[in-house]
This record gives sequence, structure tokens and C-alpha cells, in this order.
Amino acid sequence: MPLFIRLSRLTEKANQNLQNMDQMLEEAKQIIETNGAKILHAYVILGEYDVLTIMEAPDEKAAAKIGALIATQGSFRAETLSAIPIEEFIQSLKAKVPEE
Repeated sequence: MPLFIRLSRLTEKANQNLQNMDQMLEEAKQIIETNGAKILHAYVILGEYDVLTIMEAPDEKAAAKIGALIATQGSFRAETLSAIPIEEFIQSLKAKVPEE
């Protein structure tokens, strides 16, 4: 399954309810899993973003839908990036392009 990186910021609403962060994360996880995706890793990070999530999803449409549904909860605003494992990228560079 394709990999995606979600870089999330807590909204003002979420910051005012940090004691319920476990519930906010569980609700987001339910959306992810209900849409055929799986969280591989999740981290609280310092800097411009608050949470980094690495997930597998069926495709870009599913990843976009997940992002939109999580945003409607009002706790997270995120940027979702497609990720290609470096080994796969290197292999693609070695593949011959068919000649016409």
C-alpha cells in the first residue's frame, strides 16, 4: 500500500482541550482505519507541526478523504504528503525506459 506522511497542527480548539488529546487521536485513528488505512508510526514533534503520522492508505483519494474527514472534527489541520521508500525510488532509477 502507498505510504503517506501527515504533518498536523493542533487547532485552538484542541489546544484548549489537551487533556482529551487521547480521545482526539482515537477519533482520528478510527477515521483512518474505517477508510482502509493503517497508522504505522505516530510522533509528537517540536517545531511548526505538532504531530507526525506515517500511514499506509489504499491510494491518494483515500488519503485525501481521510484528511478531509479528520479536519471536520476541528482538532487537527494537516498537510498530507505522498512518500516513496528510498529503496523503491533507487530501483525505479535503475529500470530501463522502453524504447519507441
